[in-house]
Amino acid sequence: MTKSLRPVSDLVDAWLRKQHPEGRIIHPADTVVEYRLVPVESLVIDRLYQRALSAKGRSTVARIISDFSWLKFGAISVSHHDGKLAVIDGQHRAIAAAAIGINHVPALVSLADASGAAEADAFVGINDVRTTVTPVDKFRAKVAAGDPQAVELADILRELDISTDIVPGTPLRPRQTRSISALYKLIKAHGRGIVFTSLEILLDGQEDNPEALSSLNIQAVAEVTERVVKAGGDIDRLARVIEETDFDPLAESARQLRKISGGAMNSHAATMLIRAYDKGLRNSKLGSAPA
Repeated sequence: MTKSLRPVSDLVDAWLRKQHPEGRIIHPADTVVEYRLVPVESLVIDRLYQRALSAKGRSTVARIISDFSWLKFGAISVSHHDGKLAVIDGQHRAIAAAAIGINHVPALVSLADASGAAEADAFVGINDVRTTVTPVDKFRAKVAAGDPQAVELADILRELDISTDIVPGTPLRPRQTRSISALYKLIKAHGRGIVFTSLEILLDGQEDNPEALSSLNIQAVAEVTERVVKAGGDIDRLARVIEETDFDPLAESARQLRKISGGAMNSHAATMLIRAYDKGLRNSKLGSAPA
């Protein structure tokens, strides 16, 4: 078996040892369900508990349609209600399927004729216990799927010994980052060289700062690094600026500038770093960063 694959039974045993050392849990299901293909025309949405289709919801439906895959579609959850099948979970997927002319969709069907209250309780329960997919989880999935930028970013993180394995709610330590989404956008926009150099400069200049690899710091330094490289500037000079910068006051100043004049905090921070880089130079090739 591939090293990354683990039997579900092993994971259950590990969980039980921590949560229920007395043994396995006996908890019979309260409702009989079955898996089957159901006709889309039989599906209904109960507005007593289901949200109306918002702008975000319409965007979700459009994304499902444009990137349709049965592997991503999964199975919706439905229950019998007044001769129809009320959708408990999967409203957006059901609408997308209908929009592209799919006649039947996979569903987990409750065989009991549920009341509206029971359906609403199931809807809340499903959404309450569902595990949120974190940006790091999405990134790892992209790496596993062979996404070129994700694979390239994973190589950079490995080479620079940067960890994204952080327990939720715990403070960062040096060489840790939660800013995987920002890094992924940067590598798509600027490529490996700028991202690698920016991270290396931050790590070398702020090696004891646990917040060195914050999203703000990474984006600001990447913006300045790109400008220095394009202008044929001095990367060593930039490295000294990063080493001498106190990033806490920098972030606060960027925050205040955003309140006063708008714009993005990382662009304000980049402008201040450029000013520090230019200090003492007779002629600057960089100019000012856009706010």
